Amino acid sequence: MRIAIILACLLLTTSLAAGVTYKWEDGKGVHFADDFNSVPAELRTRAVPEDEDGIINFGKLAPAKNDAGVKQKDLKEIERGDEERDRIVMEAIKQHQADMIDQMNRESSGLEEQIIRLFARRAIFWVPPLLLLFYFWVLAVIDIVKSDFTVPAYKYRWLAVVLLAGPVGLIAYHLRGRSQKAGPETSGESGG
Repeated sequence: MRIAIILACLLLTTSLAAGVTYKWEDGKGVHFADDFNSVPAELRTRAVPEDEDGIINFGKLAPAKNDAGVKQKDLKEIERGDEERDRIVMEAIKQHQADMIDQMNRESSGLEEQIIRLFARRAIFWVPPLLLLFYFWVLAVIDIVKSDFTVPAYKYRWLAVVLLAGPVGLIAYHLRGRSQKAGPETSGESGG
């Protein structure tokens, strides 16, 4: 019980540690930061937010800080940077959606091919017994229709049992129904 409580506490606290990481690239390589304001101002237009799974998280875009000492020219530069960042984010969204659709199409076509191959491999094992069962079922129906029974109503009863109960009806007819026929075939020998 104590282990379950400890595991539950650990699971609950891991979600609190989740956050957004901003990723950007410059001449020195790829860089990461936990806060948008830690990204150099000239590179903020290239910073893309990602969560812990590497998925772009567009709901947590942080605006640039507006300090009291920022000039009008700097504000326009920041706004242009925000527009550029928004454009980059929208392109990333479209690319991500296209990649997801492509991946889903590849996975679904592969699954269909696997199902068809599995069906074809298994058909070798179940088709011959089904054909044999169907053959005996047809022979039983022909035998019932052509034969006379000691009680005429038995013919229709056995026909219904064989037609509706499938393999069980077929077995029941061969065990019990053939002995209820009238004439020389009552000894158990089949005429069909």
